[in-house]
Amino acid sequence: ALSRSGVRVINVDPGERATGLGWNVDHRSIARLNRAFRTSVELVNTTLDEAALPDCSIDTVYSISTIEHIPMTELPALMREIERILRPGGSCVLSVDLFLNLKPFSDRESNEFGVNVPPRLLVDASGLELVSGKRSELLGYPEFDPRAILATLENYLVGSYPALAQCFVLSKPQ
Repeated sequence: ALSRSGVRVINVDPGERATGLGWNVDHRSIARLNRAFRTSVELVNTTLDEAALPDCSIDTVYSISTIEHIPMTELPALMREIERILRPGGSCVLSVDLFLNLKPFSDRESNEFGVNVPPRLLVDASGLELVSGKRSELLGYPEFDPRAILATLENYLVGSYPALAQCFVLSKPQ
């Protein structure tokens, strides 16, 4: 949708080479999608830190249900890299899946898709400001109460797999 509206879109994705849960993405698959959707998305088939994007060169970073698949040990460096490449005033739009079958809702640490990543950890590691997102719905903030989430589950969209999307926006100060 962004590419079709005229925005330059760069997809940074290591594909199968990801250290977490990878998937099949390469230049051929992106070319096929570009033809099908009449877009011009560019693929940089590596990790963000290896993509060598210039400092302060990106207006907006989007990460939709990806972070939870990346090993926790890599997340602080990833968030610092996002801060480095964002222009002042730039935004980072994130959704991070919150699995209802993992801690803090159960004793289980991980599942086949990953772990519950606290958005607070991402914010603190990034040096960016939380500008949108309810702290009471974001794991890691003192306002987050797993019992309150479960008690009002009917207010949330839950897919076929028991997970919620924690959605929030970070901004780089001017």
